Amino acid sequence: KAQHEHASFGITQKNVVKSVADAQAKARELTAEHKIPWMIEEFVPGREFNVSLVDTPRGPRTLPVAEIVFENYAGSGLYNIVDYNAKWSEQSFEYKNTVRSYDFPASDSRLLKALEEISLKVWKGFDLRGWARVDFRVDPQNNPYVVDVNANPDLSLDAGFMAAARRAEIAPEEAVRMITDAAFAAA
Repeated sequence: KAQHEHASFGITQKNVVKSVADAQAKARELTAEHKIPWMIEEFVPGREFNVSLVDTPRGPRTLPVAEIVFENYAGSGLYNIVDYNAKWSEQSFEYKNTVRSYDFPASDSRLLKALEEISLKVWKGFDLRGWARVDFRVDPQNNPYVVDVNANPDLSLDAGFMAAARRAEIAPEEAVRMITDAAFAAA
């Protein structure tokens, strides 16, 4: 993915390759095409999760964990990734079949707790403030991997942070107030 871009810029299904040599070639190709540096991440097959956090006077608060569910992907020939189409191309298969869910079976409780704990460690380790989102991939053995730390996630009403805030019964204006209060407290 692009080192200094966001919102799945340049990420397509073709970015997932099978070998280190192919990954290096793909990074060189994308760097030449877009004139910006790209990095290589190992593809972790499995589930994808987001944990949004917001600053409070008592420290960071995790909001409800969201899973990105790849509906109808089995047999489609597509990798379970949130690529550019899944985020922005409303008529695409990826957009229509990549959905956010907050409903989990009881068997996921240990995993959800681990994702929250890791997210709080990431918050502290990166000295984050205000609001953030930590993205994970979880392999078939339930091992979580942090794949992105977003220190400035989208605050659009339909984006992940505000969806998690709504799930926590925090109105958008209250979420923004919490963020701005944290900024003033740090000043």
